[in-house]
Amino acid sequence: MGPPVADIRPGWKDRPRLGGASSSAAVNSAGTASGWEMDIKRETEGRQPERSSGSCLRLSAPARFCLCRREGRQHGGSSREAANKVRGSALPRIGTCPEADPHLAPWRPGSDTSLTAVVGRGTALRLESSATFHSLVIRDGGMLVFADCPREPPITLRARYILIHDGGELHIGSERCPYGSRATISLYGRATDGAAVEGFGQKFLGVGSGGVLELHGRRPHSWTLLDKTLHPGGLLYGPYFSERRWGSRGLNLRILDAGTARVLAAARFDTHLRHGECGRLRSFLAMQPPGAVVAAAVGDSAARSLTLETRLLLRDRLGSAHISRLRHRQPWALVGILGGDEPSAAEDKREYHGNGTTGLAVARREFLTYDGTRFTVTAFSGWIKGVPYNGFKVEASNGIILHLVDEVTSWLPGDRIVVASTDYSMHQAEEFNLLPCPECKSNQVKIDGSPLYLHIGEVIDGVDMRAEVGLLTRNILIQGEMEDSCYGQNQCQFFSFDTFGGHIKILKNFSSVHLSGVELKNMGQQILGSYPVHFHLAEDVDERGGYERPTYLDNLAIHHCFSRSKTPLAMTLWGTVSSWKMGQSSAIHSITTWASSQSQGQSCLQIAVRQCALPSAAMFMEITFLCRAPTACKCSGSCNQDV
Repeated sequence: MGPPVADIRPGWKDRPRLGGASSSAAVNSAGTASGWEMDIKRETEGRQPERSSGSCLRLSAPARFCLCRREGRQHGGSSREAANKVRGSALPRIGTCPEADPHLAPWRPGSDTSLTAVVGRGTALRLESSATFHSLVIRDGGMLVFADCPREPPITLRARYILIHDGGELHIGSERCPYGSRATISLYGRATDGAAVEGFGQKFLGVGSGGVLELHGRRPHSWTLLDKTLHPGGLLYGPYFSERRWGSRGLNLRILDAGTARVLAAARFDTHLRHGECGRLRSFLAMQPPGAVVAAAVGDSAARSLTLETRLLLRDRLGSAHISRLRHRQPWALVGILGGDEPSAAEDKREYHGNGTTGLAVARREFLTYDGTRFTVTAFSGWIKGVPYNGFKVEASNGIILHLVDEVTSWLPGDRIVVASTDYSMHQAEEFNLLPCPECKSNQVKIDGSPLYLHIGEVIDGVDMRAEVGLLTRNILIQGEMEDSCYGQNQCQFFSFDTFGGHIKILKNFSSVHLSGVELKNMGQQILGSYPVHFHLAEDVDERGGYERPTYLDNLAIHHCFSRSKTPLAMTLWGTVSSWKMGQSSAIHSITTWASSQSQGQSCLQIAVRQCALPSAAMFMEITFLCRAPTACKCSGSCNQDV
């Protein structure tokens, strides 16, 4: 007796999950609101199970599961019926939230990488938890909708490929009801694994004839400009770091301007062996302006020749509580204000026991520049395994606040941004994660990390030099899962990293495709016709092509992608997309391509961030590409071949 074939009513409490040890499975239904029954049929060896009046796809695997709908009309239709519909109107519930459709059956299929799932014959399912398949096919009027539950764990759908065709539909949110949770479609697999699907290849999200793909996430402000120059380290004069071991015996001092975080002076005084150093130290401090920041750290030892007069001076001028009792080789560090009182100083010391390790005495204090930037001054001193250490650090405190031209309250903590280079070097584009910032204004964000380069935020001599700042994160993510390094026949003589990403491919006579608020990461391949987004020989996809709702791509973030392409944005758009909405609402960054990409829009910026020569005399580039004005992508010349 073989495993059961289950006909399961939507919402049945004890419904078996789609999964198990089988290598393939099908999910089918005719999708009416009543008349569901539950049957469990067992198949004996050599005997076919009985078929009910509802249609279940026959499976070849030993274990078979299917969802059947009895005596009902189909939710969708055949590919021929879908082609005869008015294209672009496949979802009449455009103004509603798709996951609220009462006809949807809850679905929690679990994980099985050997399973091929087929959603068809009018089945309408609401995916309520993460799932992993070998592949997923949605066809024959089948519908899959992602549940939108912000308080539940994010949903991740993993598969080697997902194919939507012949009336099949995949929905995450809708145009007027954007998805509010986080959802991920993750395409996995190596180029050497398995055979390609005809017309689509491998590792893809594909839409064939009659297919519907509707992905609508939150639509945050996509990109803006710096309104204030971002300096290296977030400070006007940059960060400062100094560390010494041997050769720094005595008292080491740094003098800083509290208003700019600039290091004004640096000096060392060997108060261990040289008696005259105390007088030089007193003269040095007398030359410094009152209110300056003073950082002090002992290197090796500073106590032997440090006179009582000098100790009292340091106590009074720096506010030190420990300098008067400083002993041989004792680590000591202080950060204070010249002329400040004792409570204003940050001070630390360690005891030296002769075993060669004391740990570090660390003094740290925060200050505020004239323009409101918080920075921290740190001094440290100590012994580690018989080696003396001392040093100083000046850095921005608890993240750096960026001042932007536009209101960006739609950018959230944890999101990732890119700041474009304003130098001749393409390598100076930098990425940062956003931190919580309750003190920020509506046009400010706080970044985690320290910029390495200067990013201009000004108009200089009438030339707008302001760096673009793009948001890379969206709450709907489509990504390719990558290997740690290049492998196989993936041009590894040129690339040390894996370039076999996922890709989205839409064929002619699709029913409806609209993407908004979607992030594409690790997409595209070094294979002809495998781009992050590819409308392949689709001809006109607006009203001229018979689409009641013209196709559009709006508010996309496309970054860290790979493709072999001569087309703009590492995409191909054969035909006319008159509602193409890249303008003002999309950010494209770090695209790998075999040719230099060119913009087709107005006021577009492209910044390459890596480049190397290839045998074809083309080039491999990663680009930062940002468009500000609406872009209409039209086919010119022959539209019957890929590039």
